[in-house]
Amino acid sequence: MSLTIHSKIVDLDHLIPKVVDSEQVESDISNLIPWVYQHSDTADEDNALNWPTEHNKFNLFFTELVSYRAELEAYTASSDDDTGTGTGTGTGTKCLLLRKLVEEVYLGLDMEGQKRKVKFTTSAQDIKYTIGGTRYVSRLEGAANIIDPGGHSLPIIAFTGSFPNQTRAEFLIETFSSMLAQLTQKLEQKTEFHDQEVFVVVFNGFDFHIARGFFPKDVIGRVRAEGFSGNEIQLEFTRGFRLWEKGNWSDAARGVGRRVAIPGSSRLPPARCYLYTS
Repeated sequence: MSLTIHSKIVDLDHLIPKVVDSEQVESDISNLIPWVYQHSDTADEDNALNWPTEHNKFNLFFTELVSYRAELEAYTASSDDDTGTGTGTGTGTKCLLLRKLVEEVYLGLDMEGQKRKVKFTTSAQDIKYTIGGTRYVSRLEGAANIIDPGGHSLPIIAFTGSFPNQTRAEFLIETFSSMLAQLTQKLEQKTEFHDQEVFVVVFNGFDFHIARGFFPKDVIGRVRAEGFSGNEIQLEFTRGFRLWEKGNWSDAARGVGRRVAIPGSSRLPPARCYLYTS
């Protein structure tokens, strides 16, 4: 598969625009302020350990977040010292942390009973598919799903991971693969193509991103038959959010809340995947 992947940092309002008449959503999201950010501009281990039991919203997430940060800082330090003793944080840990974030943001939205129903999956699933005559298999690690009128579970945003010492190119390949797998799986059930957009949430080191891929219907039809050879794809990312900083948290929660709460134009969502030829 020969493909050029371009990436671009865009504003949140461009990546996931506000929907008309969504004032209630935006109001609910603005109220998603964890206990720690009512008293501090940063979240650290002391905050997480002294979180009052009566304010349990997001407590578990921030407990895991500060542990993730500490492990990553230790791994980075050991890598810089060239000791080889760092273990890093695995993809599974990151996907679990991402699921907790998306789920707790969703549960924190009220929207006066108008939000769509979302179910969360955590068990891994291998998905096989074909592109341009070549067989691939991908692994779906987890996602936030809606149920379509036909009873099918459709992810609206998926959780994917990165790896220690991952290069920028490797990060883009993993993100694109996450989008490609579920897109291809869904299109195998269709004879008519439409423009598609897919979303993933991902940690790249300390930074949390929301990513979007857009696939025009003419490209989908050509790639399905011929493969990706010679094509160029552009992925859009939010800036990197450090979720232990209050201002970063507010923007990230706003993006996640818009995606999980508001029905959008996306016909097919993404999946976490690894690509292998067979």
